[in-house]
Amino acid sequence: MKSTMILILFFSLSSIGMSQTTWYVDDDAPNDPGSGTQSDPFLKIQYGIDAASDGDTVLVLPGTYVERIDFGPGGNPKSITVASDRGPADTIIDGSQSGSVVTFQSGEGPGSVLDGFTITNGLAGEGGGVICLGSDATILNNMITENTAQGSGGGIFCYGTSNALEIRNNIIATNHVTNGAGGGISSFEAFPVIANNIISGNTASNEGGGIVCFDTTSPTITNNLIVENEANIGGGIHCEGSYPTITNNTITNNTAIASGGGIYCSSRYVPTVSNTILWTNIAPVGPEISIGPANSNSTLTISRSDVQGGQSSVNVETGCTLNWGPGMINAVPSFVDSPNDDYHLTWNSPCRDAGDNSFVTEQYDFEGDPRIVQNRVDIGADQYYYHLYHVGAVIPGSPIALKIVGFPTAPITLYLGSGTVDPPYSTQHGDFWLNWPPLWKGQIGTAPGNGVLVYSATVPTGWTSGSEHPLQALVGPWGGPFTWLTNAEVLAVD
Repeated sequence: MKSTMILILFFSLSSIGMSQTTWYVDDDAPNDPGSGTQSDPFLKIQYGIDAASDGDTVLVLPGTYVERIDFGPGGNPKSITVASDRGPADTIIDGSQSGSVVTFQSGEGPGSVLDGFTITNGLAGEGGGVICLGSDATILNNMITENTAQGSGGGIFCYGTSNALEIRNNIIATNHVTNGAGGGISSFEAFPVIANNIISGNTASNEGGGIVCFDTTSPTITNNLIVENEANIGGGIHCEGSYPTITNNTITNNTAIASGGGIYCSSRYVPTVSNTILWTNIAPVGPEISIGPANSNSTLTISRSDVQGGQSSVNVETGCTLNWGPGMINAVPSFVDSPNDDYHLTWNSPCRDAGDNSFVTEQYDFEGDPRIVQNRVDIGADQYYYHLYHVGAVIPGSPIALKIVGFPTAPITLYLGSGTVDPPYSTQHGDFWLNWPPLWKGQIGTAPGNGVLVYSATVPTGWTSGSEHPLQALVGPWGGPFTWLTNAEVLAVD
């Protein structure tokens, strides 16, 4: 995926909650191992985990940590938060191809939190990036990339977990399985919540390039972008002997070498799909959906979704069943710029306001916008809502494209702040997150017919590497009945 989606996903105005003791980790610590204080931090993340007690936070400063970490050292599960200070772009855990990079295997619960890292270079039989065995951890705001599993779960492998396991707000990209299933995520006899993630560019030699669901597993898969993954069968999602609930996802540009470019279903337990886009997926048999094999009694139920080609793009083998429910459409979703991985909906998308509210389980969409707007949910991972984001790296002197989602003919005012405030200022048009007064403000144009204004600018040469510059936009004239402030977007200089 391009940096657009990465920066959208990981920008947050909330700070890490500090409870009880905070242990500090710094890969430039002068002493080995250090004492874990702010003035004498630990050198390794595992040292912080070992020292921490339930309720503590292990705060990791920017750097590259060549190690593998275990939330249950010696079989003693730690209900702690291990979080980066600056986010995944600056804080990397490198597994050096010596096993799973992060391990939860000692009965950890939701209080065991992994937050804000790049997890990379893992190599294991299962779970190259993260492995969860009978543990219900919380995995959020991470970039899980370039990990390899030989058997299952290139990015994440979960087995024997409940719906208290949350995999949320992560980018799970370019992970691989060399001789098995689940390039991005493998769920085996597990019930995780897989929500608000970008699952992109993962590969599996057998089943499930993006996600595989095996053996009575029932994950909740909602508000995810599942794009550009590849497998032999089930390029996006493969369901075998399982019954996942697949709601409000965008499943596009995935490839299956044999069957089921978007989804392959081999399950008599009846997986359900709703409010989901299945578009431009590729396979010689069942490019969008395939149900089989023959005489397996496999069944899939789908409703309120946008499927390219309609039922003609669905392969149903003999003895299998497709329940084609109400509200199905076959219409171009009108993404903003899918060739450049921008899967936001435009104002004139047929998916806008076309979903069914009764299927909604999440309050927000994949990037934190309200999931239901004006009493109706959209089809797909994106809810059409006033939003500011950008495309391209933030490099002084280089061009950058700012995109503002609004409504046609709306004037757009852009604000540049010296910093952010929390809580924000309350206005008649929503929350204003920037320090007042702003450093600069100006009307930058009017939203066109598709509702999305693209504003081209040049990153100031005076901005220095590592500096952060928050922006926010006002859609509509001040005092107007439909005028509203967007989210704040922080430009972090590379």
